[in-house]
Amino acid sequence: MMNGTTFTQTGTKVQRELEIWRSNIIAKTLTITAYIFFPVIVIWVAQFGTNKTVSQVAYVYYFLYALILSLAVFRKIDARIKAWGLIFLSYTIGTTALILGGLVGDGRVYFIAVPILAMLLINTNAGMLMAALCLFTYFGISVTAHTGWLTNWLIISDNTLLFSTWVQEGIIVAACLVLILTLHRRHSELLMSLATEKVDLLDTVKESESRYRLISELVSDLAYVLRITPGGEIEFEWTTEAFSLAIKSVSGDINNWQNLIYPPDMPIALKFIEQISSGEADEREFRVLTDKGEVRWVRNYARPEKDESTKQVTRVFGTMQDITNRIESEKKLQRQNTKIARLYRASTTLIYEESLNPERLAESIVNAILEEFGKSNCSLLVIDKYSNSAKPYLKRIAVAGPYADEVSKGKLTLDGQGLVPKAIRSEQIINVSDVSKDINYIPNWEEARSELVIPLKVGDKIIGAVDMQSNEKNAFDKDDERLMSIFAERAASALENARLHKQTQEHLHRITALKNVDNAIAGSFDLRLILRVLLEEVMKQLEVDAADVLLYDHHMQRLECATRQGFKTSALQYTSLRLGEGYAGKAAVERRIIHIENIQEEHASLENAPLLPTENFISYYGVPLVAKGELKGVLEIFHRTPLASNSDWLEFLETLAGQAAIAIDNATMFENLQRSNSELLRAYDATLEGWVQALDMRDRETETHTQRVTKTTIELARAMGVSNERLIHIKRGALLHDIGKIAIPDSILLKPGSLTDDEWKIMRMHPVYAQHFLSKIDYLHLALEIPYSHHEKWDGSGYPQGLKREEIPLAARIFAVVDVWDALGSDRPYRKALLQDEILAYIHEQKGLHFDPEVVDAFTTLLSKNVYL
Repeated sequence: MMNGTTFTQTGTKVQRELEIWRSNIIAKTLTITAYIFFPVIVIWVAQFGTNKTVSQVAYVYYFLYALILSLAVFRKIDARIKAWGLIFLSYTIGTTALILGGLVGDGRVYFIAVPILAMLLINTNAGMLMAALCLFTYFGISVTAHTGWLTNWLIISDNTLLFSTWVQEGIIVAACLVLILTLHRRHSELLMSLATEKVDLLDTVKESESRYRLISELVSDLAYVLRITPGGEIEFEWTTEAFSLAIKSVSGDINNWQNLIYPPDMPIALKFIEQISSGEADEREFRVLTDKGEVRWVRNYARPEKDESTKQVTRVFGTMQDITNRIESEKKLQRQNTKIARLYRASTTLIYEESLNPERLAESIVNAILEEFGKSNCSLLVIDKYSNSAKPYLKRIAVAGPYADEVSKGKLTLDGQGLVPKAIRSEQIINVSDVSKDINYIPNWEEARSELVIPLKVGDKIIGAVDMQSNEKNAFDKDDERLMSIFAERAASALENARLHKQTQEHLHRITALKNVDNAIAGSFDLRLILRVLLEEVMKQLEVDAADVLLYDHHMQRLECATRQGFKTSALQYTSLRLGEGYAGKAAVERRIIHIENIQEEHASLENAPLLPTENFISYYGVPLVAKGELKGVLEIFHRTPLASNSDWLEFLETLAGQAAIAIDNATMFENLQRSNSELLRAYDATLEGWVQALDMRDRETETHTQRVTKTTIELARAMGVSNERLIHIKRGALLHDIGKIAIPDSILLKPGSLTDDEWKIMRMHPVYAQHFLSKIDYLHLALEIPYSHHEKWDGSGYPQGLKREEIPLAARIFAVVDVWDALGSDRPYRKALLQDEILAYIHEQKGLHFDPEVVDAFTTLLSKNVYL
């Protein structure tokens, strides 16, 4: 705690500095005065030595000089004495100067300087006192001078002092007063500032005292002072009462401090003694014993004190602080941090597990539990709500530990016996310290002693449980329950996310599979191709080893293999079953799915398929293919291990079977439609040929003309790059090119001679009649180009529309060349057939007029290849 001395030293810092300044001023002033007055007095005495009055005054000044010099030399004299000496000297000089009439200086200057020096060098009161004295002296000398009382002492004979009038003297007095008051006010302000600083310092001191008092209250009661003897022995010189009682209660004697130390920590205490004996401060933690036999942790703070002469440690000041609660809190915190770290590392598995497959994630979870929580065995079970069994069972999707092989064989149902079903039903943690005493425990591991079951909960839904078993009793405590509950909550969320992701992926893949099947159905009517795509998706999406499709033959009343995939042998390749025969026949008759869990045990079913046993199939499904109420066939799937099917799996199987039935139905309908269409086309073509034959029979002279020009036109069109699709319509157009002549009267059509102009007008109407007849038949719309336009000419002079150049359809331009070639090469009643060269010359002559030049060139090339003879 701060004392009065400290306050005085702190509070008078400014005063000390002021005193030092005053002392320096006094010393320098006295020194300067001493050196200045010595030559002045010598000169003055030499000059005025004959004057008695002046000599007396000189002696006085000589005395004053000696006084000042002694004050300056003997500096050990108190500064206040020196200050008063300087003030007295100034006052004396001022008084003498006034009396001598200014012979030794202006007395007014000295009188003004005296109060100032007193105020600066002493204090304010001294300044006021000297100011009053100087004023009184000044007025006294002034009055006596004017009244003539001091005439005998005055040097100036005209009896005139420094001031000739009272006005001048009053001004001087007023000036002195103003100066003194101003100096007094400034000095008062300085004192006020010092007082304010003193108050601030006092507040600071009070605050420091308050803080020090608070710190003192917080210091442990276990304080002590050790004295180290010259012989190196350690004794307690002083202790707090609490510390003394603590040692005596344990050791019996205050100096038996060793008994206070907890034995395992004695080396630490000895290290402490060694440290402080060397003169170094020490801070150390160790354990001590209490009178109740308790072990407490303390933190010891010790600071040694050395003897200045011997440099040896003589005392040690120290305190002890009980830190037991802190140590226990730190250990507890460390345990919690360790558990949190274990939980964090285990949870990291959930965060950084790349696979979103529930089974792989579950394996990572149980492995993390074994690694971080150090228990013997762990397994993870989920509720399988999609199984085909009557009761939901618990599916063990991951297991780790020594009991893995044993526990994997057991099956648990949700409403059955066991700690896991009980925990899931109750939605509570079950911690059994001794499983042998619990009636709900189902033995599945010989060494099991304790078990902890944590339900896996997502929101309000229980999805499964984490089961931990140990070969030690009481292996799981409350901390394990808390940590595992937190971890199980996170694991449940991760598993549910993985399950939803897997479900979404399965749905996406199945939708894609259905789309692929739909595309196959829409893009092709090849039933075998469609069924091959279907079986590929069945095997991939349902994850089965083999599949086949048996088609139903309505006429033979049998199921026959249409396609198959995944078989290692030729088994079932030549299957032909009657309805009701075998599993496929049974599925067809009963119109329901037939499921065989182990086909190897059904020997009767293998009689019709001797190679099937070599495939080693276990699971079998037969699904009837029905579309629009009619049986189309049977879809069979095989797997070499038991199939863990669920409702989603079966639903997708039925969907694929439905797609297969639709594909078969569509393919059958298309096949029937194609057959009907082909028959109809053949009927159309037969009808057209019948029309042409009837027309040729009417015009006997052109009886074979139609067949010839049709054949040649098709050859020429093919040579010019016309597509096969258009060739069909060109063929029909060529056959019907003169169909319009049906409307021409026989008198004109069969007239042996030349036709009149009117008759030609009627004859030239036959293309119009053809267009009128055929435009009403949709089937022959594309064949109209030749019947309607084969009499148009390249230069536009043809009929019936007067088309020219490319306005004329290509088919009509091709046919025009062939028609003229055949007509000129045939006998007519009115002329003989022309030679081939003559006909070709005529055609070249009409090139660019009647005929398309490109068609003529192509026809000439065709003739050169002897295609038409």
